[in-house]
Amino acid sequence: MKHLGVLMLVAGLLIGCTHVSSEKVGETSPPGQEILERQPLPPLPDTIRPSFEPLTMNELQKGEPSPEWQLRQSIPFGQIGPSEGMLHIYEASSPDELLSSSVHGILSLPGGEYLLRDLSRSFLEQRQPGCDEVCLFQRVLPGQERVELIGSIELFANGPGLHANVVDDRDERKLQVFDNWGQVVFVDLDQDGSDELIIQFQGLHNSPPDVFFIRATEGVLEKSESVVTALGRNSWDFARLEQERTPPVISIGNVWTEAELVYAYTYRQGVLERVP
Repeated sequence: MKHLGVLMLVAGLLIGCTHVSSEKVGETSPPGQEILERQPLPPLPDTIRPSFEPLTMNELQKGEPSPEWQLRQSIPFGQIGPSEGMLHIYEASSPDELLSSSVHGILSLPGGEYLLRDLSRSFLEQRQPGCDEVCLFQRVLPGQERVELIGSIELFANGPGLHANVVDDRDERKLQVFDNWGQVVFVDLDQDGSDELIIQFQGLHNSPPDVFFIRATEGVLEKSESVVTALGRNSWDFARLEQERTPPVISIGNVWTEAELVYAYTYRQGVLERVP
């Protein structure tokens, strides 16, 4: 009987240990979620006012392909002034041990050739490039008549989504470029009949989706800080354009806090307002 009692005690301890272990293995909460649940986030504000600063653009430099570069494909790149643009994709050997080659582009026009270095390696794939790689717009940027966005070209980066946007500066008579993470979208957010220009960052690694705005103030192009930065609440907040709604809205919420509702915001004249 004494031995039987000892065996029952040991069995009970093993069952208890097994039960605790199974709970540990079954945990699925993402890192940090428990802390966020114990410390609820402040409520989302009724209005968000992103700050704006002048949009930085650089003149596109002329250049020619090196003799050893291999031409891989040529892609029509819209109408620039009176001329048709053509983007030629070249592969060049790379001294980098991690990359066997690099990709460069030559934007060819009757007036000269312009060099775009370090393009996305997806241009080397055996398929027709989609809008993720090359997207044509041919749209005058909102609020002014001087600068026309010709199109965007994906650049090489540690993940998808970095683009060079080529613009035609009609007053300066030169091509310029500005870079951004995310896709350019023209959408009438305030339903006034004129499209706004936003940049939708799709999210990458530890950075959730986010939104930027580009506008013109007295003819000067400006880019906003991101919506999440303007919110200033938590690094796991996200902002996402919802184009299918009428009017289109910016949805804002938090990645890790399932208990928090996602709220819709309208955008008008630089201010985001929460939909009741």
